[in-house]
This record gives sequence, structure tokens and C-alpha cells, in this order.
Amino acid sequence: NKRLRKKSEMVIVTREVTPEGYWSVVQSVSSQIYSDDLPNILGVFKSKREVKDVLAEMAGTHGLCDRLLGLQICKGACFGHVLERCRGACVKKEPREKYNLRFTEAFAKRKIKPWPYKGRILIRENNYETEKARVHLADKWCYLGEVEEGWEDDDEKRSPYKFDLDAYKILRGYLANKHNWKYVTEI
Repeated sequence: NKRLRKKSEMVIVTREVTPEGYWSVVQSVSSQIYSDDLPNILGVFKSKREVKDVLAEMAGTHGLCDRLLGLQICKGACFGHVLERCRGACVKKEPREKYNLRFTEAFAKRKIKPWPYKGRILIRENNYETEKARVHLADKWCYLGEVEEGWEDDDEKRSPYKFDLDAYKILRGYLANKHNWKYVTEI
């Protein structure tokens, strides 16, 4: 699997509020994310190049400020404002409420979705070939491993869980299919 051979570091984008009340981004590189940190994360990326490309696209599409997105270091108006792409958040020309609303909309698709359950879930594999099905444990978008059928809840695998972007995508895709809900048990 080529993905497993790649470096395990991720670029994490979180929101920060400027002294003027405008929302901006902070990038950090980490090899692990804990599930308790997920609500504060705007996006998880594989590289700094990917972050830059996505932020530049968001600036153009949503009229966001290059400076507040960390794409440009400057005092005064950003280059996007000179080109009339930025609506002036960098020079306090645009009301922060309007800017922050567009900022939220821009990151809505990238933001990690809230965990749709109150707690952990068991996912039973649909395997008719054997009597004993494999059962998987997950919580807060984190895959916690395989457990025995009839497994009893204990404190063995509790938070903080380590978040994995690929596991998140797999779980999110699986749980988005209503057909799979019959194999999910909330514990």
C-alpha cells in the first residue's frame, strides 16, 4: 500500500481570531491528531503545498483575504484587495461579521464532520460465509480495532484516540450509506 509508505506527518489548519475580530488560519505540522482536538480543526492536509493550493482557491472563490489566510505577509492591503478579489478585511474595510461568515462557508466542506453518535460504535461485517463475524470498534472518527463478537465495553480503549485521515474518510463514507446502518450498533 503506497499510502502507508508515505510520511505520516499532516498539515493541520486551525482557526485563529485577530485582535480586530477577523478569522484567520494557523498551520501546524504534526504526526498525530487526537480526537478531542477535532472540533478546532478546519482541515487536515497531506502537504503544505496542498494547503497553499486550497487556500488560494478559497481566497478566489469566496473573496477571502490572502493575508488572513497566511498566503501573503504584508502590512496594509493584501494583493487580492488590490485586484479587488479581497473585500477589504485586511484593511478593516469589510465588516468582520460578513468576512467571518464567508470564512465559515469556505471551510465547511473541509472541516471534519461532528461524530454522529453519542459514544463508540461497533460495526459488524456482513459476512455470510462464516458463522463468526468480524466486529470493529470506532469512536470520534477513530478506528480502534477489531474486537470479539459479544465483546463487553470496558475502559481498555478510551480517549484520547489518535485520528487518522484515511480512517476518517473510510468511516465517513461507510456511515454515509444508509444501507450500512443495520450493521452499526451504538454502545
